[in-house]
Parts: sequence; C-alpha cells; structure tokens
Amino acid sequence: MKEGLVSVIMPVYMDYPYIIKTLDSIISQTYRPIEVLIVYTPGDEKTLDVIENASQNYEFIRILESEARGPSPARNIGIRKSRGEYIVFIDADDYWDSNFLDACIRAIKEYSADTCVTDYYIIFENGKRNRVANLVKFPTVLDFLNEKAWIRAGNSVLSSKIIKKTGIRFRESLFYGEDTLFFLMYLLNAQKVVSVQEPLFYKTIRKGSITTDAELVTRRIEQAILSAKIFESYVLLRSFENSNEILRAFYRRKLPRDKLISNIRMAKDRLKAIELFLRYWRYLSKFDIGFDYYSLSAVVSLIDVFIPGTQRLLSYLFDILRRM
Repeated sequence: MKEGLVSVIMPVYMDYPYIIKTLDSIISQTYRPIEVLIVYTPGDEKTLDVIENASQNYEFIRILESEARGPSPARNIGIRKSRGEYIVFIDADDYWDSNFLDACIRAIKEYSADTCVTDYYIIFENGKRNRVANLVKFPTVLDFLNEKAWIRAGNSVLSSKIIKKTGIRFRESLFYGEDTLFFLMYLLNAQKVVSVQEPLFYKTIRKGSITTDAELVTRRIEQAILSAKIFESYVLLRSFENSNEILRAFYRRKLPRDKLISNIRMAKDRLKAIELFLRYWRYLSKFDIGFDYYSLSAVVSLIDVFIPGTQRLLSYLFDILRRM
C-alpha cells in the first residue's frame, strides 16, 4: 500500500461515448498521486480503443479484464489489484469537478478522518439537475440511514485499509442493491467520516438505465429482500454498537420503499410485485418500526398504482389543510 496514493476503480462495459467525459474528469484531477484501474469487460471495441489510447498517454492508467459482466465483479478485481491508501469508485458515465479528490483528501487529513463524502448533482438527459446535500459535517452510519448524508460510487473516498482488513466486497450474486449493501457494511467499520458540503460529483441518469421489463422488475424486489437479510445478518453476527437501532433505521428508510413502489408501477404482473413488497414489509414488523409518515406515504403510493391520481389528490388536500 502506497501512502497518499488514490486508487480510482472504474468498471467499463459498452460505455462509449460516455467514458470520454469521465476519463477527462479523472485525468484532470489536481490531486496526485493517483492510479486509475479500468476494469474492462470484453464486448465493445470502441470503448476498448478509448481506454487503450488513454493508457498509452498516461502511465498511471492500468487496464484490467473481467470475464464476468456487471460492476460488482469488476470492482472486486479493482480492489484486489489496487495499491493505494485510498479507494474511489466511479461509473463510466459519471464525472467529477477537477478538485474532487484534492478536496476530499484535504478534509480527511484536516479532520483525521478515514472517509470522505461530498454533495453531488443528479443530471438528467433533459438537462435538469437535482442537488443531493449532506446535512451533517461528520455523519455516522445512522445519519446515512436516516438520509441526512449520502454515500455512493462517485461521491466518496474510502480507506483501502478498512476494505481489505474487513474483507468487504460487492456481492456478485446481487444485481440490485449491491452498492447500498457494500457502502453500509463499510460505514459500520469506518471510524470517522467527514463530508465536503459542496457538489463535486455528477451522477448521470440515462433512459437506457431504467428497466421496464416485468420479470426483471419482480426480481429486483426479490433482491431487495435478499440484500436486507444479508445486511441484518452482518450487523447481528458482529454485534455492532446500537445494532437494533441501526436495523430499525435501515428498515424504515423512505428511499428503498419508494424504489420498490416504482418497480411495482413498471411491472406487468403488479399483483406478484405487490405480494413481494408486502412480504418485505411483513419481514420488517419484527423490528417494530411503527407506522410513521413514510409508511403512510408508501400505502398511498400503492393505492395510486391501481387508482391513478390518488397520490396527487391527497397531496392537494394536505396542502390545503396546512394552509388553514
């Protein structure tokens, strides 16, 4: 492990022409030293040409090959081959401000932290962008679970020592929720996280990344249940401090419920999708998460699947009541 070195790990598969902008944002980083590990899955000659040209022009770029498709196997290869004190993941269609790494490493050193996250923008194809802000300067795992802070591939700088010492890896058997699982397991082992409260990362959302395939949507819900059970086992087996509080916070999050309901809307077999969702919800009951605002919101959203307009009507009525 080389002190101060940042290992940037980027899985690549069928990402031409997006990868050009991503590579430019990595190469233009003001921080040094870095190594860039591009993990390529064969199948796209144009993408291969781009990354081979980049590796010839910049000695800090290495190309690795992954036979298995998907970001998880590629990221795990990158972890094994990395030599840096820090590890950063980025997808091949996202990008950074030029001072992303510099700002993160300075914050880690200034506050004696082992991990850094930044605010970021979600960029849509129509040009619209939404800012995702960290509300806490030194967030704990509970802050992330309660959506006061955010961590994902692209907006975080992680400790290589923590990842390799604990053996945390991306679950290659999962294709949905594997990022969340990895980062939450990592946060449980991090000693101190610092947030840079300015948007230095840009997450792009493309239409092609949103699936409407009924069978795949149903499998996503099944995978959400599986990843929840894996996380529960991980927390309980290692007896982390406040384990029950962590699990209650994990299961009552609004974001996963909204994603699952969104998948139900896309599924052709909605009854099967709702059955899976209710199975997931029943599974949560043993954690006594209660029936809060988010639970009510989820119920209304489910009703709206079958009676379109319900959610909009209730939102309108609540708005009137607030003004009275």
